Amino acid sequence: MTRSKITAPASLRCLTRLPGRRRALQPNLLTANRTVTVPDANGTLTVTIATGTAALPTSSIASGACSSAVAVTAKGVVITDVITTSFNADPTSIAGYVPSPGGSLYIVSYPTAGNVNFKVCNNTANPITPGAATLNWNVKR
Repeated sequence: MTRSKITAPASLRCLTRLPGRRRALQPNLLTANRTVTVPDANGTLTVTIATGTAALPTSSIASGACSSAVAVTAKGVVITDVITTSFNADPTSIAGYVPSPGGSLYIVSYPTAGNVNFKVCNNTANPITPGAATLNWNVKR
């Protein structure tokens, strides 16, 4: 049997045994740094650092400009993390995100210490007032 050791700081999630041979990371169970041995492990494990939603701004965005940043608290996020995002609904029917020969809005995401940040930017020739849209986001390592 091959065993792999994983060292996990207390701020991460705890690996627990589920029915059968499956294992899952459970939130907020660690009270101190731990080393976990996983039998028959092969490959790379990722850990969810933070996850949530962000409501995007709906104020007019001038041509060649971006909205102010929407900053969302994300405990444990550092500046080298990568943010994965998706809309929580089809954006192609939301004002500003509808595909158009003249262009549409795009979203810039970036991490800062303890936050994820989003800006809505307009690279078209005219101002655009975006409709309400929400992003789902997560950060994994």
